[in-house]
Amino acid sequence: MKEIKQEIVLSHTKKIKTSFVETAVLKTFAIGFSQLDIQNLLDIDEIEYDKIIADLYLKYKTTNMYDTIDSAVKSGQLQRYDLVKEEVKKIAINYSKSLFENFNTLLYFKRESIISNKVFPNFLKDVNKLFIENATFNEIIPLCSSDTSFGNYNIIDILKRKNRTTPFLKESKIIKKKLKTKYNTNNYFNAVRRVFELNHVDKLLVCNDYDFIAKRMQKDSLEKMESIFIIDKYSKKEKQLCIYFDLVNYYNNLEDLLLFGGNNKYDDFI
Repeated sequence: MKEIKQEIVLSHTKKIKTSFVETAVLKTFAIGFSQLDIQNLLDIDEIEYDKIIADLYLKYKTTNMYDTIDSAVKSGQLQRYDLVKEEVKKIAINYSKSLFENFNTLLYFKRESIISNKVFPNFLKDVNKLFIENATFNEIIPLCSSDTSFGNYNIIDILKRKNRTTPFLKESKIIKKKLKTKYNTNNYFNAVRRVFELNHVDKLLVCNDYDFIAKRMQKDSLEKMESIFIIDKYSKKEKQLCIYFDLVNYYNNLEDLLLFGGNNKYDDFI
């Protein structure tokens, strides 16, 4: 297979070159493909797959795929929108249509309060509701309350020990296996995503400033929406599309806050 080189720049400014196959492995792993599915899709064997993973660890200076995905997302090697689940897209489409149709009918001084206190929270609730409706679990392992689930697996302590200067996820293989089986995922990264998607943990236990940062994100999103309606050059469809992406980005930023400890824009608030 022809190698296509892509260059990215990480925070330490050193350029990293990844091949098309390496990028493809990263993306398919991040969206939940199994190792066998990745091998079949890219027409590679297990030995070549293991070599690609080892090369990615070397290039990103990581020791696991969770950290590798973190670095690839923050550096832009993985496009964040490529990782957005269909449940988020579906709810965002519905809300963008409603927001567009009613945006100008809301009085300016009430608009911020209504959107921040009702629209954004309801958007997250509806996304969570759809995730729950579509969830598939291994029936052998019963669902637990958030306290029981995370108390048993000690995941809260694991996430709390995480920081940006030391390796992430030094949990035992037993915990990883339990969570992968429980949430019916192919890797630990997607198991942790499911935990937050289904609200099986109190987000404040992972990030003490979660609510404060969420409000700041809401304010930023609302300001973008306001600016869209001021500019006449956008068509109705373009305005609705902009609102859609504002909602998706709002969800992405909150998810990144929990999965990776935030993003560059909101690091100062963590």
